[in-house]
Amino acid sequence: MDTIFKAVVFTSQTYLEAKLSISNKQLEELLQLMKNIPYLVKFQGENPQYAKNLIDMGELHMCSAQYYIDEELVSGVRGQGDKYENEVMGFIHIDMGCPIYCMYAVYECQCDDEFIWVDKKIIEDFCPSGGYITVCETLPFIRQFNRIYTKGYDAGLVTYGNRNVSFDMQLLGKRQTGHFFKRPDLKYQQEFRIVLDEKLNEKELPEDRQVLVAKDGRRFWRPYEYGFKNFNIGDITKFSKQVKTTDLEEYDTGYKIKM
Repeated sequence: MDTIFKAVVFTSQTYLEAKLSISNKQLEELLQLMKNIPYLVKFQGENPQYAKNLIDMGELHMCSAQYYIDEELVSGVRGQGDKYENEVMGFIHIDMGCPIYCMYAVYECQCDDEFIWVDKKIIEDFCPSGGYITVCETLPFIRQFNRIYTKGYDAGLVTYGNRNVSFDMQLLGKRQTGHFFKRPDLKYQQEFRIVLDEKLNEKELPEDRQVLVAKDGRRFWRPYEYGFKNFNIGDITKFSKQVKTTDLEEYDTGYKIKM
């Protein structure tokens, strides 16, 4: 008999506490954390409209943690998908319906007067068939997001590493999720993410779609799926630049983005 796996999920009513907005102190702490990250980069696929919407309207397309889990399970490819997304204790998933927006954090050591240097694998993960790259100045981007989005959210850099039971027990004890922790094999992604304190709409699936079949043949029960959220923060052209992957200059281990 086929085994159908069921994850342990805590709903947002249990863990997610809605906030009116983040405080000025929290914003300053975030800006301080990001002060040595000159740029945040968004990699997008071949559809030019998505890229135009991002730079002209500041359209942020947000997915759930469940989306990233299913992406790896179905494709069998680890990178953009992550079957361990938001995992605690190896089997607990908390607040899987929160909207997430992900970007690539560029450190000062990756920049010179003309170029940003990025790892080749990051392009292979997120623009395998080509696409668009939007480079944003970090602090203006965060300030504009914070000004437009007036509810609560968490934001920061993802920590990469192997966690033990004791660490995860502390997370649970502090009522924290695993949204900002990932396994070390994805360290090259240098991810900055925003996680909103709200829940995406759930769409109940018909019975014939409630079992997700993974690439390796395993079967997972999914009674519903989460939608997406598009949130506009307004024109970001004043502090952003957009290029095509065809404009990149290749070197031994990566690509150069001309600024």
